[in-house]
Amino acid sequence: KQNHVNLNFWYDVGVSMLSGDKKHVAEVMKCHKNPDCRLDPSWDYYDWVLCKPGYMKQCIKAGIPMIPTVMYENGFDPKQCMKDVQKMGWEKFFVKVGHFTFFGSGAINGKTEDFLGHKAKDLDQYAKENKNSKVFLLQPYMLKPNGEVFDEVRNFFIDGQWRYSVFTHGTEGGNAGYYMEPDGPRKEACKAMAERAYQEVLKAATWQGKRQTPLLNRIDIGIIPKVDGSPWADVNGVRVK
Repeated sequence: KQNHVNLNFWYDVGVSMLSGDKKHVAEVMKCHKNPDCRLDPSWDYYDWVLCKPGYMKQCIKAGIPMIPTVMYENGFDPKQCMKDVQKMGWEKFFVKVGHFTFFGSGAINGKTEDFLGHKAKDLDQYAKENKNSKVFLLQPYMLKPNGEVFDEVRNFFIDGQWRYSVFTHGTEGGNAGYYMEPDGPRKEACKAMAERAYQEVLKAATWQGKRQTPLLNRIDIGIIPKVDGSPWADVNGVRVK
């Protein structure tokens, strides 16, 4: 409280929840919500970032391409989930908690026919394990033609300006899994989409109730090789979301 501002680049409520210590989580939450702690990002903007449906709806309304998503904001119902999956016609689907979560925590995926059959109990168990969460996202389970998960181009904005982008492989770890995104159509397509999303960030970013330009932002753009029938947007010949 003695500082003019405390820059929080990582540790937050979502991370504290990974500890499983309810007392500690409550302490971190209290700090985030207390203006006297002078955290940046402050609570209102921080919660906008961490609660996915909020910024996703805002981006969709602004015309920014988004992977098809069914949003649940009052808990997870396995039966409703399967009705929605069948309505969307997805052979595979992916469900994840949409608020205060990281590293695949609160996620499940698989073939629709399996969850309609012998894996139905798995979805019921998933609902029980995540009964304390209210927000969930249902999406098609997207893979590249070679069967690997999609990649990302991570765009970094510093003091309101796009500065650089980094390619991140969806499956590899270590230095082989990421590198500076090379110049080309993919970089430009992802940069253009990230800049559109950043305009929505500026509409939401506040500190102590006043509009501000965030010091640092990272906007990740999912990418996948062009596939006929893909629900992802086609920008300069690149499938992105």
